[in-house]
Amino acid sequence: MDKITWKSERRKLKDLKGFEGNPRKASEKEVEDLTRSIDRFDLADPLVINTDGEVIGGNFRLSILQGKGIEEGDSGNI
Repeated sequence: MDKITWKSERRKLKDLKGFEGNPRKASEKEVEDLTRSIDRFDLADPLVINTDGEVIGGNFRLSILQGKGIEEGDSGNI
């Protein structure tokens, strides 16, 4: 098995696609808590995307950032 190579980069959030098969659903409290955390600490954990720009880690973070009108964010790309 080949070793995964990670790289960090800034991406326009509008170019990222949320994972449509994401089985997790956020409660209203979880959304409020994550929004408060992003407001206070910024994005402490980058979004994880595949080579096609699909978010495979951080779908809730992506939706909150987009809802706040943020245009770019850091992502870890595999």
